[in-house]
Amino acid sequence: MSSSSIHLCFALLLLVAAPGAANNTSGNTNTTTSGTTTNSTTTNSSSSNISNTSSNIPTPTPTPTPTPTPTPTKKEYLFKADVKVALPNGTTAANFVDPPKAGSFQLLLNFGYAASLDGYDTTKKALKDGWKVTSTAKAARRAKVTVSFVVTVPEADKAAADTKAKTIDGDVLTNSIKTVKAADATTFKDLADITITKADAGPPAATVKPAVGAASTTTISIVTVLCLAVATLRK
Repeated sequence: MSSSSIHLCFALLLLVAAPGAANNTSGNTNTTTSGTTTNSTTTNSSSSNISNTSSNIPTPTPTPTPTPTPTPTKKEYLFKADVKVALPNGTTAANFVDPPKAGSFQLLLNFGYAASLDGYDTTKKALKDGWKVTSTAKAARRAKVTVSFVVTVPEADKAAADTKAKTIDGDVLTNSIKTVKAADATTFKDLADITITKADAGPPAATVKPAVGAASTTTISIVTVLCLAVATLRK
């Protein structure tokens, strides 16, 4: 065989072999690409599982805000009265202070006036629960002073106090003071007895004191209105 024939045969062999090689290369590329796709699919599957797991987590139920308990309101009644008294033991109007001094004539008068309204407990030797008495004094004619009482009476005792108030005069108040002094002789033993004339004492006037808690409720309402106004302006 001549050299030219050998060259021709070799060329033909290369041509035959070339498509196979190309196919193998293409197959490897496809395989690699397919592998990549497979990996990508696997990754997507994992992401899907994570997403599904997250969506299955229950949403926590929000804790409800407790409704505040409203402050109970209570009514108190003020009984106001002026009484003319001749003070014993050198007591003057300047000796009236708040709170009264222990064993003072002022304290005896306060308890005595409360007793005339059925607001003194002779067993406890003190005012009944919820009661309060304040008093001031100023000079009056004929060596007397005018004592102004303000008695705070709880709503539960208001009806009984109303009934007693209608009967108060100098005699009733004098006897009430004697009752207090006898119940607590140790505290008031050094004070002289006094007598209040009928004309120097009379029924007190009763007024309603503002309900406890009313002011705080109003404040909260104003704050609420202001907050709503600010929220509206921001929209």
